[in-house]
Amino acid sequence: MLDSQIIYEGKTNLCHAQFNFPPHVKPTHSESHWSTEDTNVEYIDDILDPYMNEQRQALNLRPTQYGLLSWDVFKSHTTRRVLDLLEARYIKVVFVPPNCTSISSAYDHPEFNKNVKGLNKNAFMHFYAGKVADSLASGENEVFVQFPMAEMKPLHAKWTAESLQFAATQEQWMENALNGVGIWDVLYGNFTPDPSM
Repeated sequence: MLDSQIIYEGKTNLCHAQFNFPPHVKPTHSESHWSTEDTNVEYIDDILDPYMNEQRQALNLRPTQYGLLSWDVFKSHTTRRVLDLLEARYIKVVFVPPNCTSISSAYDHPEFNKNVKGLNKNAFMHFYAGKVADSLASGENEVFVQFPMAEMKPLHAKWTAESLQFAATQEQWMENALNGVGIWDVLYGNFTPDPSM
């Protein structure tokens, strides 16, 4: 599984969660908290390009062998700067049509994405239940749980890193997702194109 990028809202690294991120999670930021051209350049340089180079070496391919990236058509994925950088890194892009990621992109397919999100949701539910239990145990008549950002940001980072680490061990999730988007057989050489097509 590829490393992941987590994007915080802010202008400097000070907006990142105060958390010792493991190597498979790369924190960054944008003013909007959304993926931007700059965060995509970081993603290419820090995650995609190293991964593609590792795969070329593992497969004894030349350094200029193109890799294939299946990506959605989100605006920041389609800028000239991003596309030129991908080309310079020998990465060809196949864009998933709008509104089709859940049926054409394995990471967005419910067999994978829903499971990963469920891990974070469960972590939050256990956290929240603990807060409610503590409040009730203290004899308070009303339950009032606060979510201060200084506490929640590191917890969210921890939960996300743990969820992604666990997901990387769940081969069946990715196999189901790749099957769901119709490329499992292609990847493993079991696909025979219909000559009449």
